[in-house]
Amino acid sequence: MNIVSFGGGTNSAALLIGLYKHKIPIDLITFADTGAEHPHTYQFILYFLDFLEIVCILQKNQLLMLCSG
Repeated sequence: MNIVSFGGGTNSAALLIGLYKHKIPIDLITFADTGAEHPHTYQFILYFLDFLEIVCILQKNQLLMLCSG
């Protein structure tokens, strides 16, 4: 099982791109939402996961994004 922590920044985005390019399946993506992220961070996360064709449920102030690719 491959679980990835995604913070919406450069390093975690690069990690997800590497997994995607090498066709390594992602079983779960976690996101620790502090509730204090900039609005563009949330927009980028949704855009980025859509780009990777990962279906996501993102709720503010929750500790987990439920995703499947």
